Amino acid sequence: MDLSELEERILRMAAEEGAKVAIKTMESARKKAEKERIDRRLHNTKLLLENYRMFVVHAGHAIYSSSDVLDELPEKILGRMMGDDLDDDEIYIESIKSSKLRTAIIVKHIEDMVSMYEIFCEKSGNKEEQRRYRVLKMRYIDDPGVNVCEIAEIENMAVRTVYKDLDKAIRKLSALIFGIDGINFDSWAKSGHTLCK
Repeated sequence: MDLSELEERILRMAAEEGAKVAIKTMESARKKAEKERIDRRLHNTKLLLENYRMFVVHAGHAIYSSSDVLDELPEKILGRMMGDDLDDDEIYIESIKSSKLRTAIIVKHIEDMVSMYEIFCEKSGNKEEQRRYRVLKMRYIDDPGVNVCEIAEIENMAVRTVYKDLDKAIRKLSALIFGIDGINFDSWAKSGHTLCK
């Protein structure tokens, strides 16, 4: 083997090793980004639930109904986007109206997804799933809400179990609220699930 063949072989081996390291680095970065995305969804689901009662009050005082907004969609909303004919006071008022409408939409979405979660839990026939729904509802949806110690007493279980139930319920609810983006496929696959059977 002459020097140029040896150099070529060494370069090829170095390129292969470099490619392996690059692939591992990219896969690691992808998994980290996926985990951060799922963590953000779970965090956002918990924030939505923690603020649900306040959103209900906020949305209950909405100035616009959704039909009012739909009636004005073509000209006024596009005009607002372009800043046509609005002074600072009008922009401020429109911002408040828009905020209340978005809040009302989110409240309705949360309510619908919690109802879907209830149906899932009831149809499952699984007593733990049904309990998780009750725990979630008492903690975040019922008005007034019930604190964790009271839930533990009502459900005759440890406080730690209440927190575990809330975590599991929030994970399921996150998948409903955010759709397919709320699912962590890596942990789903590790639990034995596959997309194709």
